[in-house]
Amino acid sequence: MEQQNLEKIKFKLEYTHIWIDHPLTIITRINDRVINLDVSGQQDVVIEKELSIPKGQNKVSIELMNKNESNTIIDQNQNILQDTLIQLKNLELQEIMCLHMCDSRDDLAQFKINNTDNEILTKTTTFGQNGTFEFSFCTPLYDWLLEQLFQ
Repeated sequence: MEQQNLEKIKFKLEYTHIWIDHPLTIITRINDRVINLDVSGQQDVVIEKELSIPKGQNKVSIELMNKNESNTIIDQNQNILQDTLIQLKNLELQEIMCLHMCDSRDDLAQFKINNTDNEILTKTTTFGQNGTFEFSFCTPLYDWLLEQLFQ
């Protein structure tokens, strides 16, 4: 890829991983490039990277895998007492906080639940199922961010 077709961005993602029985597998990507694989079970995770990404449409994705019935404790009435989940705390691009866009705009961020027919959660930053969270953005980043202010 030619250098002029790339934009260098600072990327930061923070999340809390609450789990019982065993941790989830969490894969973070920008487009199709894996930038972090987490199987540690560590409660608080911070990922900070400086990345070169193509100009145009891009996507941050966080894939959750490995959750099963032992990751949720329910009572006799099927009420959830404890659950394994990921809670996003911060998403920054070029040191600009974008997390508020995830829980206020359903056109930029969504969570696709695995093994369901088109079951998609929007306006959420907490995920407790196997599936993939996606946040879409464009570069040049500052132009895109200015456009988002007026939508």
